[in-house]
Amino acid sequence: MTSNADNGVRTAAAHLSDLPAECPTRAQWEDWIDENAPLLRRSGFGPAMRGVHPPQLLTLALNSEIPEVAPLTAVERRDAGPIEAAKHDQLRAEVARKRESNRQQLRAGLHEYHNRLAAIIETALRKNASLRLERLLTDHAVAGADDCYNGGAMWRALVAERDDPGQLEDVRDHDRQVEQMRDTPL
Repeated sequence: MTSNADNGVRTAAAHLSDLPAECPTRAQWEDWIDENAPLLRRSGFGPAMRGVHPPQLLTLALNSEIPEVAPLTAVERRDAGPIEAAKHDQLRAEVARKRESNRQQLRAGLHEYHNRLAAIIETALRKNASLRLERLLTDHAVAGADDCYNGGAMWRALVAERDDPGQLEDVRDHDRQVEQMRDTPL
């Protein structure tokens, strides 16, 4: 178990098994996902796998949506007086600062959380599926953040590829091409 000092949540270090091939069969996909999904869930990555915020960041997510305090109109400002108007302006500025601070902390927390999952997935794909890994890293890079990847989206893409009917069609097309080459002399 490792401790994450930023949010006080303890997570186990997950080590996924290697993906068996660049283009695994459906049975290999299912075995790999069935074997590794529980490891990720136990390690605290269940929310990322589902595409939701992790529990340790929910408070920041809610606080980053604090509604803006409306400015005083000229009539309200005149009726309130200079001291109350200044207090209201300070309240507006303080709420805006808190909202922006929570947004920055949420963004940093999500980057760190998803990057940890992306690193775990990268390790599992590096040996046998380097082309798939390269495509995932390209497709799920976080805009505006260097070397930052959305690990939850990477996992969901891998699960979606397992369900992709194109694999069976690719095999059929390949077989048809081989048969056509065999049956057509040069």
